Amino acid sequence: VSQSRYKQTLYALGCGPAGEGKDRTVYAFSNGHCTYKFMESNHTDKVMIAYELMRMADDNNIPRNNVRVDTIGEGSGVLDIMRTSHAFPAKAFKASYKPRQIGTFYKFGNKRAENYWKLRELVQAGEYFIVPNRDLLLELNNTHYYQKEDGTIYIEPKENINETYRDWE
Repeated sequence: VSQSRYKQTLYALGCGPAGEGKDRTVYAFSNGHCTYKFMESNHTDKVMIAYELMRMADDNNIPRNNVRVDTIGEGSGVLDIMRTSHAFPAKAFKASYKPRQIGTFYKFGNKRAENYWKLRELVQAGEYFIVPNRDLLLELNNTHYYQKEDGTIYIEPKENINETYRDWE
């Protein structure tokens, strides 16, 4: 799949703000068919992350309501700053929320598991492209799922993924 056809159609921006320690803030630019650009920073200051995210959206002509922030942990503060101080209508992504369970016979334990699974299926089918980025690909390839006795699918905790990922560095 050629990346060039996706360059002009950016319309979404997602952010996973960093917590303390070795965590990192990640930004992913997408058009719904391709994660075209993936960036990382070591920023942990909520205000700085909020300003950086708003600037990135505006600089790339991404509609403000197409900006998503992972609001587990530090992200809730980032989203509050964007919404209250700047009337920036970014939306929350809450990985722990109930999955939609639409169009699948799988049973997911939360939104995080459902989204990882959907991404996996789209990439395998050649319907979604991920920009070549060593860190992103290492992390995605190191992400595992497990099933409970009732068949419900979950993704392993982020801490486990980050621990193994760091061991590779």
